Amino acid sequence: MKRKKSTLLLLIAMLILSFSCITDEDDDLVDPRDKFLGSWTVNESCSKRIYTVTITEDPSNSGNILISNFADPGFGDPAVGIVAGTHIELDPNEKIGDGWSVSGGGDLVKNNRMEWNYDLLIAGSEQNCSATYTN
Repeated sequence: MKRKKSTLLLLIAMLILSFSCITDEDDDLVDPRDKFLGSWTVNESCSKRIYTVTITEDPSNSGNILISNFADPGFGDPAVGIVAGTHIELDPNEKIGDGWSVSGGGDLVKNNRMEWNYDLLIAGSEQNCSATYTN
């Protein structure tokens, strides 16, 4: 009888340990940039225009994204964003458009909406902008 109890306790302990060691492998496979990728419609305060940006993964850095047509220059290099959870921080060292500088960031507030606040420096003239991205 004592041996059956010991065996039963050992089996229960092993079962508990096996469940506690299970991890959600899907969480390890999810790229934190995925929720930002795709085409977004932008409604911006500075240009007072509606335009489209495309967000892609930065192939040279697994924590960054590239935002093509950020601030609607129509051409030039994309803005580089550093992803941290639901926030994107713009890399102020990267130039967009025709040598424009940007700094600031955006937050994913819903799966299909981001709110942005950033400074845009074009030919010595600085603007404080806000934008809403939807997809």
